[in-house]
Amino acid sequence: MVRRTMVRTLLIAGLVAIGWPPGPAVNAATGSQETELRTWIRSPAYGPDNRLVFEVNGDIWVSRTRRGQADLRADKIIRVTSGPAWDRDPAWGAGGDSIVFASDRAGGTNLWRVMVDSNGRVTGTAQLTASEAPDTQPTVAPDGTIVFVRGRNATADIWRRTADGDEQPLIEADGVESSPVFSPDASKLLYIAGRAIHVVTFDDDGEIDEDDTVISGMTVADAAWAPDGKRIVFSTRGGSPGVYVAPEDGRFSNLLTEASASPAWSSDGSRIALAELAPAGPGYNGDPDRVGDRAVTDIFSPPDDTARFWIIDAPAPFATEPEPLSIAVRTDLAAHNGEAFDRVWQRLADIYFTAGEREVEWVRLRDRFRPQALAAENEATLEDVIHSMLRVRPTARDAATGRAAVSSAHPIATAAGLALLAVCGVIVADLPRNVMTVEAFMPTAINVVILANIFHLDARLASGLWLWNTVAFCLIILPVLMWLW
Repeated sequence: MVRRTMVRTLLIAGLVAIGWPPGPAVNAATGSQETELRTWIRSPAYGPDNRLVFEVNGDIWVSRTRRGQADLRADKIIRVTSGPAWDRDPAWGAGGDSIVFASDRAGGTNLWRVMVDSNGRVTGTAQLTASEAPDTQPTVAPDGTIVFVRGRNATADIWRRTADGDEQPLIEADGVESSPVFSPDASKLLYIAGRAIHVVTFDDDGEIDEDDTVISGMTVADAAWAPDGKRIVFSTRGGSPGVYVAPEDGRFSNLLTEASASPAWSSDGSRIALAELAPAGPGYNGDPDRVGDRAVTDIFSPPDDTARFWIIDAPAPFATEPEPLSIAVRTDLAAHNGEAFDRVWQRLADIYFTAGEREVEWVRLRDRFRPQALAAENEATLEDVIHSMLRVRPTARDAATGRAAVSSAHPIATAAGLALLAVCGVIVADLPRNVMTVEAFMPTAINVVILANIFHLDARLASGLWLWNTVAFCLIILPVLMWLW
């Protein structure tokens, strides 16, 4: 604890010495507001009035507003918490007059609430939880309910604290759950589990009704809701980092920018703040600054001496159900009917009726039905004319001659086969009467299965029995059937 206090004291003195925070600069290429810092900004979140709260090296800072937007000028950013304790994960209360955050100021990492006025001045502070396990990443519903993460790494689960202080586990699944965020009306909750984003829907009693995976197959790092509650913005890490916007059901996602950043969507829906995420450290050295917490890292300058922060224009809502336009073109009815008729006639002529008597008959049918098609007054009448021509078209091939056999494994199946032949019209009409029916009441394979089950035969003996049964059928029964035929 002494070492941590010394490190943070030196850090604060260093930040004051370098004159943090500097004023914002405008990127001429993108038109976005870009603030260049010597350290990392974490966990940005917009309040109801568009004030921006975030954490920098264990302290909570709040911006004022200018013309309805967060004002990031140096003299308009107010430090809300200070001291050697590590304060992080700020989340606005519903009315914008309080901030809930995680802090180790009382020893363990628990949830705290600080009351702030419209100018960011602190008017009161209170401890909310006192668990031995660390409590982090709070999100606050309009009724004062707080959902947060309790535990660390593999023991992390999502808990709920009611406005009167009752604490109960909400989601206890296998693996790590993190980053819970209420939708604006608190009817839903998104959270990250492994590499996926889940969206929980609550019933009228506030209990979980559905828990759906909406984004998967991506290394999700952080996520937030749009103020309309219909879209989410999320960030990914890895070889191709990016910030994406997706509908709440995740059926598709659009790339917003190629950066790995913690997102926050402004309350008026016009802007998205992006705080660049610090690169993940090696697994064996997840606490490089030796402050005792893997989530509390990189308290000194980033490797390139620059940690980026952007405020960009938010994308327009998805046009998932655009209003259709009605487009009509004017054409001669007889010409339209003739084109439709000729397409059908020519297609069949090219495939089936290319020569001989069939070609002659098909041409005769065209000359007979085409005048009717040209005179059709609507699509339904035109279809009737075309179907009438098709019903009397020539046969595609000569009638079948010779012998036919129907073979099945059951008399009912044989009867069905004969019935099918009987309704085939011209095909059966030309068949000679010597139609032979072969009844294979018990195929050899079924026979062997029944015998093996009755006499409890092993697999090897059953296989041999099947082989001899099949040989006998082929050498004796089948030749007799062929001779009788």
